[in-house]
Amino acid sequence: MSNDPSGDRPGDPSGSWDDRPPPGAPPPGHPEADPNASYGWGGDPVPAAGTQPANVGKRVGAYIIDTILLTVVFVFIGVIVGLGSGAVPATPEAISAGQSYLYSVITAAVTLAYFVLLEASSGQTLAKRMLGIKVTMADGSPVTLEAAFKRRVLFVIGSVIPLIGALISFAVPLAALITAIQDDPDNQGFHDRWAATRVVDA
Repeated sequence: MSNDPSGDRPGDPSGSWDDRPPPGAPPPGHPEADPNASYGWGGDPVPAAGTQPANVGKRVGAYIIDTILLTVVFVFIGVIVGLGSGAVPATPEAISAGQSYLYSVITAAVTLAYFVLLEASSGQTLAKRMLGIKVTMADGSPVTLEAAFKRRVLFVIGSVIPLIGALISFAVPLAALITAIQDDPDNQGFHDRWAATRVVDA
């Protein structure tokens, strides 16, 4: 007797076909069988939590949100180092080159610390947590401090390099976006490949 509308499958006592392995897959209990794997109606493996690559839209959204959050912090830093609001000083002629460079160094350090410490501790910045994505090592293990530093340092280095720093600060995020879009199916940007990390759905 079949409980399948198409009449092609015999009755399933459990009433669920989610764990039915695809043709050719090792049977449960076999040494090569994945005990954590589950399968959909077509026999295709269903990705386990934390293994599905995060889409580029979520990653861009998280980057924008984190940038906005950090910008609020930078306004207060600008006041502390004597740059007015940081973005639009009240008296630009009174600001020395030293003050401006100090501001750049401090904001670069804060940005680096924010991303590195949060991603190394939990894999998530505030924005990544909001959007349900996280950074892991390429093998799925937690991000190391070294890897978190490597994947972020190029994004802030332009802030402390005179003359061509602005070009670097523009080029690095753009390159990360383009390489993530081109990488199918893992959506790894060049910085992820360099640090051996990936961004997945949490």
